[in-house]
Amino acid sequence: MSNKLLSNFIYTIILMTITSISFAETLNFKGLIIEDFWIKPSIGNHKMTSGYLKIKNTNNRDERLISVVSDFSKKSELHEMAVKNDIMTMKKLDNGLTIRAGSEIHLKPGGYHLMFINLNDQVKIMNNYKVNLIFKNSGSLTIDMPVLEKKFKADNHRHNHKH
Repeated sequence: MSNKLLSNFIYTIILMTITSISFAETLNFKGLIIEDFWIKPSIGNHKMTSGYLKIKNTNNRDERLISVVSDFSKKSELHEMAVKNDIMTMKKLDNGLTIRAGSEIHLKPGGYHLMFINLNDQVKIMNNYKVNLIFKNSGSLTIDMPVLEKKFKADNHRHNHKH
């Protein structure tokens, strides 16, 4: 194996390890387990992108994610994507998102998600961005969310994004 090929192979292994380590991170915060958090890279000059995570509530009381704040976008919101009559819509969750006691909720493509609007700059793979999650009972938690390219099923429905 040539030195250049070996060098590229080692670089690829290191890159994959770093990416999987940052993606595999789990945070414990006041009875909440936050994991699988990531941000989708922005496309071209689009001024918005989305973020995803899983929250497990191990407490004996319900919790509510009431808002999200980032320093890389002018606006950050909690959204829900839904399909009705073959039309995909997204709406802001003005009252936040409840995580029932002893349950978990997935913010993922095609459902609940974080929406980052009016980005200050392109959001690029291998960067991390600070995102502040604000909970009704537990207070706020700042997490470093990695930007990852993850494949998910494309939807051919029309897209109506309301702000």
